[in-house]
This record gives sequence, C-alpha cells and structure tokens, in this order.
Amino acid sequence: KYNISDCRSSMSSNPRQCLFVCQSFKKGNCTRTTCPRAHPGIRDSADEFKVKDRRQQFYVMVCFEALSAGKCDNGNQCKKYHPYIRPSTEQIIRMVYPKRNGSRRKIYENGAFQDGQVVDDIFKGHGVMHWPSGSTYIGACAMTCF
Repeated sequence: KYNISDCRSSMSSNPRQCLFVCQSFKKGNCTRTTCPRAHPGIRDSADEFKVKDRRQQFYVMVCFEALSAGKCDNGNQCKKYHPYIRPSTEQIIRMVYPKRNGSRRKIYENGAFQDGQVVDDIFKGHGVMHWPSGSTYIGACAMTCF
C-alpha cells in the first residue's frame, strides 16, 4: 500500500508520481473524453489510497514504466496506474483509413509527378517520374523515384 508521502511532484527527478482519482469516475458517471484525473481499473489493477484528513480524495501511484515506454510488463495486473496516452493524429488516421495499395499518381508542388506502384502507402517497385523540364525516369522506386 502507498501513502501520500510516497508521491513526488516531478517525474524527471523521481519516477514516483500520483494522480487524483476522478470522483465522477468512482461514481460511474465521468463523461469527459480528456479527464485530467485517474480512472483506475481500466488498464491496470491500481491500488487507491486516501489522503489523511481529506474526505473522499483518493490517489493512485503512476506506473513509470507504462508512462515512459507505453506498456508495462505486469499488464492489467500492475498495482500502479497506467495513464491513457492518446495516439498521434497520424496513427488515428492510419487506423481509420486503410493503407493504400496499387497504382497511384503523386503530383509535387514544382509540377513534377510520379506514377507507380504503392505498397502500404509507400511507392515501391516500378515507377515513372516526370519533371517539368521534360526529363523522365523509368525504373525502380522506393518512396520517390528521384
């Protein structure tokens, strides 16, 4: 079990940090999509502890491994809180929209364009690159042909 003296305010100086537990979550009615308080028990088995002389204020110890590496070897059995780290916008887009495969044309700002085979949304294999000067490259491509 932990107590408030185990907590530190800065992760950089000491990997022991605590978060308030969301009171609305404890009651089962937190509707915030970006709640700054802890919601223990979703990705972990975090132990909550109460602050002495403060009514209904609970804390959880943050798992430094889950926070820094994005995962913890103890998984859902970890007794520390695993905070939710939102994926980047690019990761969300790649999850929502499947990667493109097949033929594609890419037009560049300078007027050049590329026709070629796309695998996992990256030009790979055979392609043709055309430049505004009239030059053309035909051959193997990796990301771009030039």
